[in-house]
Amino acid sequence: MKTDRLEEIRRDLGLSKAQMADLMGIEASYYSHILKGEGKGNLRLEHLERLLNDANVNPLWLITGEGERYLGKTQGLELRGEPTEEEVEQLYNFVLQQYPSELSTNQVYMLKLACAQAFVDYPELKRLDQLGLVVSVYLRVIVRFPTIDLVNLLGLNDVVAALSK
Repeated sequence: MKTDRLEEIRRDLGLSKAQMADLMGIEASYYSHILKGEGKGNLRLEHLERLLNDANVNPLWLITGEGERYLGKTQGLELRGEPTEEEVEQLYNFVLQQYPSELSTNQVYMLKLACAQAFVDYPELKRLDQLGLVVSVYLRVIVRFPTIDLVNLLGLNDVVAALSK
């Protein structure tokens, strides 16, 4: 991630560096280390999550510079237990709207699998944009590395083996 994008967000929000650090849930000195690219300051997922929740920052743009700087309207989900097929399909469609890609039949299957697994792995995330962040990482892997074994990447080998019996 280029730290200049982080600073663009800070300026857009009209925050001082100390206020930006507070928004991200870190100390001002830690934010300074991140900006300098020093080993003491690593931007972690929980810092990105705070920016996503509080400022609606598009994490894909923040990390890669691709897409819009901010996500569109926040969409919520009220989940109770296992996701339904409709919820998985809703997340799948949301991800494709945010990060459109041409996908093969196998890649579509893998992306839907990643959508379902995101619900399981991150039950605390209740909004489509939050879950979409997680799934968009998988989408980028699927598109850039079409031969990757996403079942292995998601840690679903045991599940697939059990279903095959």
